[in-house]
Amino acid sequence: DLKGVFIRPTSKRTYPKGTLASQVIGFTNDLGGAMGLEAAYNDELTGENGMVVTARDRDGRSVLYQYDQYFDAENGCDLHTTLDTTIQYYLEKGVQELEARFGTGKGAEGIVMDVNTGAVLAMASLPTYDLNDPSTVIDSVLQQNLAELQEDESVSEEEYAAALSQAQFQQWSNKCLNTEYEPGSTFKPIVMAAALEEGVIDDESTFYCGGSTEIGGWTIRCSNRSGHGTQTTRRALMNSCNMAMIQIAQKLGGEKFYEYWENFGFTSTTGIELPGEVKSYFWNKDYFVNAATE
Repeated sequence: DLKGVFIRPTSKRTYPKGTLASQVIGFTNDLGGAMGLEAAYNDELTGENGMVVTARDRDGRSVLYQYDQYFDAENGCDLHTTLDTTIQYYLEKGVQELEARFGTGKGAEGIVMDVNTGAVLAMASLPTYDLNDPSTVIDSVLQQNLAELQEDESVSEEEYAAALSQAQFQQWSNKCLNTEYEPGSTFKPIVMAAALEEGVIDDESTFYCGGSTEIGGWTIRCSNRSGHGTQTTRRALMNSCNMAMIQIAQKLGGEKFYEYWENFGFTSTTGIELPGEVKSYFWNKDYFVNAATE
């Protein structure tokens, strides 16, 4: 009952979980979905505004005896994901702890999948941000970098603005999709699977590791510098032995190696329903096969 005080209906999108799965969910701006699922499914999530069509005179007054037409607003579709909030929470917590202990300050990422279906149960990427305030940089390393630039009198306003924009993009970017990952030892089961499938090795095969070997003028070393000695196929995989994997790959041959590289899907994207997935890069087939033969 206060004069001049009234209620005006409005709407606001809120994210009750804050930073949880921020890069996966994404956020909206004045143009609609800007990142993540918000961008990928913007058309499906966006509803239709309501509308009233009425006749008015030149002064904007309603014309008597004219019927108004009312069009109700329509809600957008709901979106249900395979993410498990509990698994997502613990994955983010674990990634943050590992980055704090062993990281370089450049970020980290992690994915948890259902091995039976391939469903993504959790996906985390650092640095992260608050979905309710996506423009604010909350990562301590990025904040420190920006603070140093701001204190530097030689840095112009335009340069600082560009650095701020870059920092924002870093926290919005989903490293699980937007950057390449060099697999290292995690690729060894792929080599082993290909060799077993082709029958060039079996469980009784043995391989010798002396700690290092020469390949194309390069010295390749094993994690055990003194070598693992003679080992079976199973033991070689358990030891993650570089020398054994080299011998297995040589038995497989360049042609077959590349064939399995393609068949396992490493030359294509996964097709996950999120924007910005990058493709892997590798030598072209002719170059790789010829190099492997030499």
